[in-house]
Amino acid sequence: MTNGKYRVLLLDTKFRNPNHYICIALREALKRSSHIECVVEAGPLDAISRAYANSCNLFVAFDGEELDQTLCKRLAQACGRSLLWVTEDPYEVSVNKRNALIFDLIFTNDSSSVMEYGAKGRHLPLAGALEFHNIPVLPAEKPLRYDLFFAGTAWPNRTAFVRSVIGEMPSEWKFKLALPVNEHLPPRNVDLPESLVSWRTSPPDFGRFVNCSAVTILLPRVFSASGGRQFAETPPPRLFEAALAGGVQLVQEGLAEAAGSFEPEREIVLFSDGHDFVRKASEVITDRQYRNRVATAARERALRDHTYDQRVATMLTELTKLPAHALAKVRTDNELPGTNRKTVLFVSHNYISRGDFGGVEIYLDRLRAEIGDELNVLFYLRGGPGEQFESLLLSQDYTLLKRYTFRDAFDVGMLSSPEREQAFHALLVENRVDFVHFHHFIGHPPSLVYMARQLGVPTAITFHDYWAVCNEYQLISFNGAFCGAPNVSLSQCDVCLSKKHEFAPGSQAARRQFWNGVLAATDLLIFSTPGVRDLVSTTYPAVREHEGVRLLPVPILDGEPVQRVATHSGGNNERGRWSLKVAMLGNVTAGKGGDLFAPTVAALAHAPVEFHVFGRLDPAFAYLNNKKQFPNLIVHGPYVADQLPDSLLQCDVSLHTSIWPETYCLTLSEAWQNGIVPIVSDIGALGERVEHGRNGIKIRVGQAGDLISAVRLLAEDRSQLAKLRSNISGKLYETLTPHVTALLGEYRKRFRDLPHEATTGATVHGGGIAEFGIVLQAPSWVQNSGLSRAAIFGGTGARSSLVTLTRAIVPARVRSAIKRSKLRNVHAFYTHHGFKKTASLLVKHGKRILWKR
Repeated sequence: MTNGKYRVLLLDTKFRNPNHYICIALREALKRSSHIECVVEAGPLDAISRAYANSCNLFVAFDGEELDQTLCKRLAQACGRSLLWVTEDPYEVSVNKRNALIFDLIFTNDSSSVMEYGAKGRHLPLAGALEFHNIPVLPAEKPLRYDLFFAGTAWPNRTAFVRSVIGEMPSEWKFKLALPVNEHLPPRNVDLPESLVSWRTSPPDFGRFVNCSAVTILLPRVFSASGGRQFAETPPPRLFEAALAGGVQLVQEGLAEAAGSFEPEREIVLFSDGHDFVRKASEVITDRQYRNRVATAARERALRDHTYDQRVATMLTELTKLPAHALAKVRTDNELPGTNRKTVLFVSHNYISRGDFGGVEIYLDRLRAEIGDELNVLFYLRGGPGEQFESLLLSQDYTLLKRYTFRDAFDVGMLSSPEREQAFHALLVENRVDFVHFHHFIGHPPSLVYMARQLGVPTAITFHDYWAVCNEYQLISFNGAFCGAPNVSLSQCDVCLSKKHEFAPGSQAARRQFWNGVLAATDLLIFSTPGVRDLVSTTYPAVREHEGVRLLPVPILDGEPVQRVATHSGGNNERGRWSLKVAMLGNVTAGKGGDLFAPTVAALAHAPVEFHVFGRLDPAFAYLNNKKQFPNLIVHGPYVADQLPDSLLQCDVSLHTSIWPETYCLTLSEAWQNGIVPIVSDIGALGERVEHGRNGIKIRVGQAGDLISAVRLLAEDRSQLAKLRSNISGKLYETLTPHVTALLGEYRKRFRDLPHEATTGATVHGGGIAEFGIVLQAPSWVQNSGLSRAAIFGGTGARSSLVTLTRAIVPARVRSAIKRSKLRNVHAFYTHHGFKKTASLLVKHGKRILWKR
């Protein structure tokens, strides 16, 4: 404890608990205790993170039958001391008994259930809440509103009592009866209008009804929906609440323990049956002085003995009797928790062994090798081509550990998916994951961040592109150019998404509202440049207010820049003249500036310039393979990032002419490291990193004329090329070793001693984010206004007709069987992308998709 006082983490373990008002009263009583330094009331989503953030050393769990064992074990571990106060004994004692193993002490509302918990068990009745029920007795000169009042669930014994007395009561008695039912109960069969008895009241209004009624009835519950014992020996909280609210209670004698809390005939009135009730109620109703005398005595007793302040004092007294053991120790940033090897899960869309990869996959491949000596590394990836129904768990060496198959295919509109959330929750528990690092959400709903947070597993997101900002993760508008984000209105976003995908207005707003919560729930947000950080933070308030924002550029392999001798640069062309060698690192695509590259190659076809493409040509630029038209272009094809080809190392200049604001650009780093002078588009990280005229040249976005002039300048002025090359240094790019050191430092600050060894046999709650109180109008951000799925995903009339025809001629049972088989992946791909792309997919990957391995 800090200064001999407790720092309490309070958790109501039941989602949408009708008795949550008791938890509120408990919270306030804890705050008033002189033995408590602070009280943190948390929900299931943030309980663990808040326990660590506030250095809590006492975990108080309220209510127990719906308790999440994994969550509570982790909270008990985090806090060091733990207690559970159950309120539904004896009806739920079998469930509560199983959960009791987690805690140091169990306080039960039912005295007869104490023995079920062995040495841990303590009896602790519920109480009256000062916050809701503390009302002075109504003075005798003020009239009462009702003669009789009762509010409680219509358990069969209660409805039987009401039926027995309702005919005997004097007709002039004014009464207020609330007998709400639930799905477990039989019909009431009470001869009263439904509107008169079917209602509920709030805790404060219950107190007001008691206060202005001559008599309040207290009846026991004799019923169990779970097959357990049907009767509780200890009275319900209504006994204490009504006393605190200045009422007189007529208590059925079956609640024998009521006499231990209040003195019969002085503080409460006991009755035996219906006849006895009517007689004694008449005495109270007709004698206001008698009524107020009993009410005043009961209220004084409640204030002295039966508020939650007294219950908290009992809890803390019992805690002091426990044998001493080391409480949770607060860790400084320089201390590593425990000695167990930690496990980090990388979540992404692809991996290098699958092919068709880019900078993210290269980065993760290098990272897994560097941190593998210290940490266990796992990968959670979307399925391969045609596998929208699947996600894969891979080991550090990319061995498949588990394949997760879902009922619904992933689509870009998915914000939440209960089945994927359940699977991810189970994955984290079963594989003892200590940290989740999200690198890409293509193939995964962003709600997975919440599943990790609920388990207390720290998370990070690295922004490799702008997927968090927009579905168009390169921020390319419908007109084929950068949209201008973040300086673009949501209305313009609606226009763009409507033109590109036929998404209805409001889609972007729904997406960003959800993502703002996801980013706020993430522990660490990693950006490569200040500009990227600023773009995202301007879009999202959660990023602007986040304490875990870090700049940590994506690295390349270690190495200082190659010192190149000017006379060795370039080379002789086939005519024997010196020529400038210009490298295009990566694929020639529209997004990478292919529409600038092609006219530049054509314009300089007879200049002393050679262009070398180290990548592939997109189909739109396949015409560049024509050697007659483009004699100065050589396409080398893709290269291995860790083994740069000699032909690349001989180049003088590299082109990085993306039309979108790249978040870092590894090829720029590779160019600098090899002494190659870059020409870049003045946008995003490219424009940020290059200083024009010092270590490279910047051109306007999309301006082919600027690119032609820049290349011609360097071809004609070797001194300018030498000057730019001389200013290249290792400070211009991030390398792997310092990056890994910094990243591990961020991981270590956030690692926790999660009790993985205690999860075996635990109940794994995985109902999705709705269990944490996150409720969405729809699981997809796509507002489609009734548009067909084919229309939303860019479908054509022909494809729609073909689908319609297929549905008409193929029996439903056959289509259903196809969907259940491996062909359902192909079916989903076809539904989204049409015949042409599906046929291409099957040509390339058909054997792997359809044949069993």
